Amino acid sequence: MRARTLRKLVPSLVVVGVALGSALAAYSFLVLALGVNQPFLLVPSRSMEPTIDAGDVIAMRAISAPQIHLGDVIIYQQTGTQALLIHRVVCIATSISSQCVDSLYVYMKCSFPPCYYTKGDNEPGPDPWVISASQITGVWTGFRIPYLAMAFICLRQDAQCPAPWGSLSLIGLGSAVAGDLVFEYWLSERAAKNKATKQDISRIEDPKVDSV
Repeated sequence: MRARTLRKLVPSLVVVGVALGSALAAYSFLVLALGVNQPFLLVPSRSMEPTIDAGDVIAMRAISAPQIHLGDVIIYQQTGTQALLIHRVVCIATSISSQCVDSLYVYMKCSFPPCYYTKGDNEPGPDPWVISASQITGVWTGFRIPYLAMAFICLRQDAQCPAPWGSLSLIGLGSAVAGDLVFEYWLSERAAKNKATKQDISRIEDPKVDSV
C-alpha cells in the first residue's frame, strides 16, 4: 500500500520540482542579466503616481554613476535607514557643473560629488536630502506589473491601501485560510478511512484479530 502511494506521489513531486527549478533558473537569469541581487521590488507608496502606483511590482537593473541621467527613476537607500526609495532624478551635481530640470532644485550643498537630487512625481517638491553614488542600488527598467502586490500592502494595514483592495485582500486571505482548513480536514478524513480499510482487511485475512 505504501509503495503504491509513493508511486502516485512521484509524478506530482516531479511536476513541483520542475516548476520550482524553472522558477529558480528564471530568477537566477534575471539576477545575472540585470546585475542586482533583488531584480523585483514592491512599491509601497504613491509618491511616484501616476508613473508608478502603490502595489506595483517593478524591475530594476544595476547602473553606474556616469550612466545616470536627468529623468531616470532610481532606487536608492536613504541615509540612516534600510528603506529603499524610488524617485526620479531632477538634478545632478558634479565637481565642475550641475544639471537640473529647475534651478530651484539645488538648495542643499553637494559636499562629495557627484550628488543626485530626486523628487517623487506625485510630490509637490524635491526630497530634502542629497544622494551619493554609493547609496544608489539601481535604476527602474520601465517594466512594472500593476497592483500585483497590493494585497500585501492591505494585509499589513497600510494607509496606502485604497478601496476596494482592502476588502478584496481580506476575502483572499479568508479564502486561503478556509481552503487550508478544508484541505487539512480532507487529509485527516482520508487517513482515518485508510486506517479503517486496513483494519477491515486484517479482520478478513485473520478473523482472530480483535477490533479495538
